[in-house]
Amino acid sequence: RMKDALLNEQANKQITEMGAKYDSEKKDKELIKKDAELAKQQAETGQQQTLRNAFITGFALVLILAFFIYKGYRTKKKANISITLQKEEIEKTYENISILSEIEQSITSSLSVEKIIEKVYENVNKLMIADVFCIGIHNKKNNSIDFPGFIENGKKYNSSYSLNDEKRFPVLSFNKGQEIFINDLEKEYKQYIPYIPTPIAGERPESLIYLPLFSKEKIIGVITVESFSKNAYTKHHLNILKNLGVYVAIA
Repeated sequence: RMKDALLNEQANKQITEMGAKYDSEKKDKELIKKDAELAKQQAETGQQQTLRNAFITGFALVLILAFFIYKGYRTKKKANISITLQKEEIEKTYENISILSEIEQSITSSLSVEKIIEKVYENVNKLMIADVFCIGIHNKKNNSIDFPGFIENGKKYNSSYSLNDEKRFPVLSFNKGQEIFINDLEKEYKQYIPYIPTPIAGERPESLIYLPLFSKEKIIGVITVESFSKNAYTKHHLNILKNLGVYVAIA
């Protein structure tokens, strides 16, 4: 019996040791499994982070590339527009010079102011809006500035202004040698005269340019274009009219 008891005790001890060893191995395996799963999760997380970073970097590079492509496109487009505008401006300038040359030739072959007005009126509307075109000549005898045969919308009129009536644009331009440039008569007339006088002939304009005519540094008359539309003229038109004034004064 003692022997059996010892054997049983030894067997129980062995069983207990084996159970403990089993539990220990089981725990080790579970730890190893958990470590493996944790490592896998970390690897997957790292991979996702790497992919996300790569996507963000790639997207940023695409945006930068798109920006420079768009910038280059805009620059090229602006350059093309600038070249086109320059080309159009050169062509327009050449056309204007050709028209001015034609006007000069027609003026030099004319003998009277009325004929000069007719010749200029035929071409001046190619250069600017000229519903009215006039040349005023100083009349010493009557102390006036006379507009023989001025043209308004294709019709001829005659008018004359006393040089004492300084509330009139042509008189002001002649007496003071002053350029008058107006694109909205109602708003701008006070820069030159106290009120808008009633026209002696024809209708009241909305835009107008008056320039004195000089011959040998002496004022001999005025030249004018008028429009029934607002904002009809620019400084470019003013310069064109100055050139016409030189040709008319020489004639």
